[in-house]
Amino acid sequence: MALDSIVFSNEIVDKANRFFSIDLHQYPVLDEDGNVIPSSGDYPFDFAQSYETYSLTGEVKSALHGDQQPSIIEDFLRVYNTSIYDFATALAEYWFTVLIIPGEPTHGGISVVSVENDATSFIDSFYDAITASLTQEWKMPIYNHFINNIEEIALPDVTWYITELMPNGSTSVFTEKVF
Repeated sequence: MALDSIVFSNEIVDKANRFFSIDLHQYPVLDEDGNVIPSSGDYPFDFAQSYETYSLTGEVKSALHGDQQPSIIEDFLRVYNTSIYDFATALAEYWFTVLIIPGEPTHGGISVVSVENDATSFIDSFYDAITASLTQEWKMPIYNHFINNIEEIALPDVTWYITELMPNGSTSVFTEKVF
């Protein structure tokens, strides 16, 4: 398995359409009287959960999922903040919580002592990925261009640091990237 950008689009499209009261062709959904059907759902929660589902497709050698915190993204969306930098910060802080549980050693060690990453050091990279996604062109599937930019611009900068206990009793740190 590897990061799969289409997962987010597949997860969010129906939820977003219900929230924005639009159909698959981006037209308003009307009731029998011609009125737009009221919004339904919880977009901040749905967006964050869909993003988490997407992030779960990623892998880092010697690391496991389980401590990711989609509430970081949800909390940002709940304040209806329009700051791109704040959104970039929320994404970097979220990725800081992804794949940080020690897994099976893959670098010659006998156990994984810790897993950390430096995602919060690359807020500017997440900012660049977001701004690269702002276009005047409608791109389908929805959000896929944005996720691809995160994968191509921001995530390559993030490094995971795997500390393994070696057979001789020392520890060694290995670097990995999400894939």
